[in-house]
Amino acid sequence: GLFDVSRLNVVHVALTFECVTMVQKRGQVPASVTMKSATPPLLTRADVRWDGPLGYVGDAIYNLNPSMPILPNETSKIKSSWYMPPERTFLECTVVYAVVALYFYRWSNGDSGFTAWHPDPNYTRTLDTADYVLGFACALDFVVLLYYKVTRDRLWFMLQPCNVWPILLTYICLSGSSLSVWLFNFYLHVMWGSWLGALAADLRDYASTAEIVFFFVHHAVIISVPLFYLAWGTFPIYPFELVGTWMLSIVQHWMIYLPISILSGWHIQYMCHPPKQLRVMTHNYRLLMLAGSFGITWFTHTTTMVLSGYPHVFGIVDVTSLAIFVLSLFIVFVRKPDKSLKNY
Repeated sequence: GLFDVSRLNVVHVALTFECVTMVQKRGQVPASVTMKSATPPLLTRADVRWDGPLGYVGDAIYNLNPSMPILPNETSKIKSSWYMPPERTFLECTVVYAVVALYFYRWSNGDSGFTAWHPDPNYTRTLDTADYVLGFACALDFVVLLYYKVTRDRLWFMLQPCNVWPILLTYICLSGSSLSVWLFNFYLHVMWGSWLGALAADLRDYASTAEIVFFFVHHAVIISVPLFYLAWGTFPIYPFELVGTWMLSIVQHWMIYLPISILSGWHIQYMCHPPKQLRVMTHNYRLLMLAGSFGITWFTHTTTMVLSGYPHVFGIVDVTSLAIFVLSLFIVFVRKPDKSLKNY
């Protein structure tokens, strides 16, 4: 079930090259323009329309929300933009959706997926005081979070993973079912998003000191609860499932958050332009995060488990993931930011 992540970028480049050779920048690029000079504006500017079939698709996507600005708001992170042009969005989604469809087709045939995760339907767990305390903390965290989102007209952002997990962690704490075990193991794979949210916090849209303090308390809760359970050895630990959790995360971001961000205009989970800390990724942000999240998932899960005293057998998956993780860090730290985002 392990996919060569580099193939996704190769296919994307091939598709992009093929489309660029078939179209021109409408009214601005003559037929004799070279590939080198035509590529950057066609791939990186939403205010430039394309001719041909791809242009019609781009226009259709753009017309889903033509009021969205071309560039991100310099003082806010909550509004979407067309920083990623609609034609590029279509090309990226075509490739990503095809890879996801192939994976789930193989999953349906039993060739991939969570084949090593076998929840015991008869599993039960007796709750103790610690479970009730942690469950109450997660539930209270969710209630306060919901209050802030409702009162500040940010309800769409309750869909973000960091805002969904408090209620799921409440269930994990207060349920003795096999589903709670599955959710706990899944969160161990994806909780790097909670770490990233706390370490790279963008607080431009927070209105008060109390809200800022709660932001960090909220992330402390959703990060610490699973670490407590790991230290106590409360839940059975399933085998490492890197590709399966990565694919479900892709479905979550590319098939749920991206369409919602375009249709609603609310910038859910940074799917329309990079956060200011990652503006060095420029217009390749989504694809770089797609590949980088594979390596980050491996790094954070493996590190968490090793530090918690759980054995880990290193193999080819670890070598591949480590290479992707190091390459992602290299790209982030050596690339220059997009000048159009200099004030962002």
